[in-house]
Amino acid sequence: MQKIMWIFFLVCQVFSPVYGLDVEIDQSEIQAKLEAKFPVKKTKGPFWIKLENPKSLLVSKTNQMGLTADMSFQLLSGARSGTIELLGEPTYDSSTGKIFLDEIKMSRFTVENGREDEVYLLKKLLKKALKKKLKRVKLYELKSDELKGQMLKAFLKGIRVDQKAVVMELGY
Repeated sequence: MQKIMWIFFLVCQVFSPVYGLDVEIDQSEIQAKLEAKFPVKKTKGPFWIKLENPKSLLVSKTNQMGLTADMSFQLLSGARSGTIELLGEPTYDSSTGKIFLDEIKMSRFTVENGREDEVYLLKKLLKKALKKKLKRVKLYELKSDELKGQMLKAFLKGIRVDQKAVVMELGY
């Protein structure tokens, strides 16, 4: 098995610049996995918030990825709607073989017809919840029992966000 991995490594080093042997996760694949996890609704007493219609975002300029989603929620003054955008940076943990989305932040938050004090309070509560709940979200785990996972785990150099895909760069 170790011989196969070294052969793969040599092939990657020789042909990677020519044939681009980096592994890509296409935005449509990311979108499909994202849609499977929505809608999301959380309730606390008489208040609730619901996120739906997610759209994956890939921002190559800042090497970030995330999502934008429609949101509806119940406040003291009634039901409201708006949008939220979350962005974070994909990172690879070589000790576990897992890819995470780290430092997730709310980059955009809009509310239609909301009172300024309620919108401020909701935004503050959401930021606090995001900091606690979304500090590090697992995106992908390289499977050690599969040859592809072993190869990626051994030779994964870094992760880059392109306009249409997340690219796992192979190297040594």
